[in-house]
Amino acid sequence: MKSIILLFLLTLTMGAEVKLPPISGRSVENQALLPADVLARTEMVARDIEEIRKVMGKPKGLSEAFKISGAEPRHVFHQAGILYLKVRYLCSEFHIDTEEPNEIDSQLNIKPTQVFLLVNKSFEMLQQLKAHPDFNITAQNKEEVLDDSLKPQDVFRTIVVVNSQLDQMLATKASPSDVYRKLDECSQYVQTMCKTLKVQNPVKEGIYAHKVPGDVFKKLTECFKTLSTVNRISDINSLEVEFIQTDSISPNEVYSLSSLIYSELKYLHEMNKMPPVEQTFYPGRKFPAHCNLKADILKQQLHNLFIAVRQNTDLLKNKGE
Repeated sequence: MKSIILLFLLTLTMGAEVKLPPISGRSVENQALLPADVLARTEMVARDIEEIRKVMGKPKGLSEAFKISGAEPRHVFHQAGILYLKVRYLCSEFHIDTEEPNEIDSQLNIKPTQVFLLVNKSFEMLQQLKAHPDFNITAQNKEEVLDDSLKPQDVFRTIVVVNSQLDQMLATKASPSDVYRKLDECSQYVQTMCKTLKVQNPVKEGIYAHKVPGDVFKKLTECFKTLSTVNRISDINSLEVEFIQTDSISPNEVYSLSSLIYSELKYLHEMNKMPPVEQTFYPGRKFPAHCNLKADILKQQLHNLFIAVRQNTDLLKNKGE
C-alpha cells in the first residue's frame, strides 16, 4: 500500500493564480506575505475541515503527541505539504480529481509566500469537497485579519492540529510499511553524509522483538533530540520539541515524527551540497518491530554523526562548497 503521507511538495511559482487574495491586501506576486497571512488562510482551511468533519460524523482529533516551537518557514512548508497531501487523499476518497504534486527543487530559502500558496491549494481543494453531493456545504468562511507579529511557529502549530484532525477523517491510514520506508530514507541521508564527510559510521543490528507504535515513537524522539543537537552545534536553526507522554501512539503520529526527521535531514543534506542518496522502494509488509529495528539503526547513525560534529564543529557548515 502506498503511503498516504508521502512527502512530495509542490513546485510553486510566485505568479501562481490566487482566486481569493489575502485579506491583509499584501501582494502575493511581490512575495510580501507574512506568517499572519499564512495563518489566516490556514484557519480558513481548519474551519472548512471542521464543517466536513461534522457531516462525516468523525471524532475530534486526538491530543498532540508532541509540541514544537522555534519553527522556521521551511518547517511550516513541510507541514503544509503534508496538509496538501492529506486533503488530496480525502478528496480522492470522494472521487474528486486533484492536481498531482511535484517535488520541490529546494528547501533552502523558503518564504511565507510559498507556504501561503501551498496552504491555498488545500483551501481550493476543500471548496470542491464542500460542493460534493455528499456534503453540499454552501456556507463560505470569511478570512480574518491577524496580528502582523505572528511567527512561523504559530502557523506550524495550527497546521499540526489540522493534520491530526484529518488523520481521524481519512479512511486510509499510515502503515508500518510507510514508516519503515521513511526511516530507510532517513538512514540513507545520514549514511551519505557520513560517507561524504569521512565519518566512521558503524552500526549493530538489534534483536527482533514484539513492539508497538509507542516503542518506535520513543526511539524516534531520541533520534530527533540527537539531530537537533547536531544542528545546534553546527549553528543551524533547529526545532524545539516537547514530547508529551501519551498512552496510545498511532502509526500516523509515528509517521509524522519520522517525516519531521526526514525533512531536517534533507535540509542538512541539501545545505551542504551532498551527493544524491540511494533511492528507496516499498519494503513490503512490515510490523512495528521492523520499524523499531530501523529506528535503532538511525539512532546509532545519528550518534556517530553527533560524535564527529562535536569533535569538529565546522564539519557541517557548507562543506559541499
